[in-house]
Amino acid sequence: MRHASLLAILVLLPACMPPTLKAGLDIAEQGDFEGAARYFMQRLDDDAYDEVAGRGLDRVARDSYEVKLDVAREAEADRRFADSLAAFDEAEAWLVVLKDYDAVAWNPGDALDIEREEVRDRLALEHYVNGKDLVAKGQFEQGIASFAAAQEVRPNYEDTKALTTSAFHQWGLAEVKGGRYRQASDHFAEAVTRGAGHESIAWGSAVSAALGRYYLSTGHCRFAALEFRRVDRGAIHDTELNPEAERAEACARVELVVDRFDEIAGESISGTSLGAVASDQVVHELSSRGSEFIKLLDADAARAFTAPDAEPRPGHLYEVRGRVTQYRKERDEPNTETKTVDTKKRELCPPPDGPYYDQEDQWCDDPHVLMWDETRESVRWRIAGSVRVTDPGTAEQVLSKPLELSHSTEAIVRGELRREDGVEGPINLSLEREEGKYTVGQLFLDHRAEETEPLPNDGQLALHAAHRLAEEAAIAVLAAVDRPPLPPVPGRLAIEAPVTDASQLEFGGAEGPAEPTGFEPEGQ
Repeated sequence: MRHASLLAILVLLPACMPPTLKAGLDIAEQGDFEGAARYFMQRLDDDAYDEVAGRGLDRVARDSYEVKLDVAREAEADRRFADSLAAFDEAEAWLVVLKDYDAVAWNPGDALDIEREEVRDRLALEHYVNGKDLVAKGQFEQGIASFAAAQEVRPNYEDTKALTTSAFHQWGLAEVKGGRYRQASDHFAEAVTRGAGHESIAWGSAVSAALGRYYLSTGHCRFAALEFRRVDRGAIHDTELNPEAERAEACARVELVVDRFDEIAGESISGTSLGAVASDQVVHELSSRGSEFIKLLDADAARAFTAPDAEPRPGHLYEVRGRVTQYRKERDEPNTETKTVDTKKRELCPPPDGPYYDQEDQWCDDPHVLMWDETRESVRWRIAGSVRVTDPGTAEQVLSKPLELSHSTEAIVRGELRREDGVEGPINLSLEREEGKYTVGQLFLDHRAEETEPLPNDGQLALHAAHRLAEEAAIAVLAAVDRPPLPPVPGRLAIEAPVTDASQLEFGGAEGPAEPTGFEPEGQ
């Protein structure tokens, strides 16, 4: 859009227009008011006292803002409410930028806020209506996403929270009817976490109990235990449920005993072998990374459980063994490099001859050269070993994996700043930077000086290597014993519709969940 104010500007400008002003207004004449404003802003960034750039920015500031408002209003008229809201936000952000440059000479008023809030209401309503329509069609995932979008625009909009909870419940009912029990269990559980009433709790418990029994019967104890944990004991009155849940928990347990790693590399850290350091760290990693079904045992307990006269125990017991077969470290010789950094000390030039109105402030650059002596060092380590996991009862080896890692570190260990001309004395970089006297070269030197740090010593390197080896060993162990495969999908499960009291439904939405009925699963 070409604004009338621009034409007035061009008519009133004198023929002897300063170059800076002419260049910016040429950009505005093409309709790019924001581009013109940014041009003047850049000139002001270079010189905060550039009065010509300041006048130019004042002339195009309002047009640049109005153009952004026009974009927002056009999008609203086209019912593109999301685009309109984004455009209003962009207009507000641009107004803040203009205010930072003291370029808002008019009173913007509160029109932007009022119009934006109207658009926000219309967008939230659009998401809300779409969400209800989608849920009514059985498109629960899309409907829930629409409710979430409405709440993002307007937190706690209408009854979107209650409708979302109801949608998860209805989704669960639909999945039970379709024989997709895992998904149904998840959806009922989600409804409960969102504050659903007794019906969701009862349905979720019924589905989880049936899944738990199925998984227990197929030997997938961990999944059985997880489903039994979801069952609300007050929602299902079944005397067999607790004993079944206890059996699932017991047989889902995975017990590990970590033996001290063998040491072949001959390296130690403060008198402690790398193998001992690695095995201690493996215990730590297994404890922090393992699931709640992982239990670490000491060697004495493991021997007692595996003795010939020991009673059979549910669950699994594994021994973890490993070794460190190689450790090497290499340090490079220090390398010093001298860098020359040209900086510029800026000062106002003497004013040239000529009429005053034809002059602009000019800056002259006084070269200022600094030297930076930078010393770098690098170090590399390589460690190798292996880890294996064995079932002591059957001597079956469930994991045998070689491990090999390497790492290199480089650091600026020393840095010295000096003058090229050899003049001694302090160089106060931070003060000069704050006063704006020097250019980017100075900032580079500051940054590099802050990077200076010592390299790790030999003990720190060996400790890091041992810990990294232990981390990889623990990850491999857990992948072998703490990541059971997903059990097969159940075919048909007998799930009775729980008896619920309609007065206990607590969704709060305009439309409650569907009445529960007995389902004949349709299969997967």
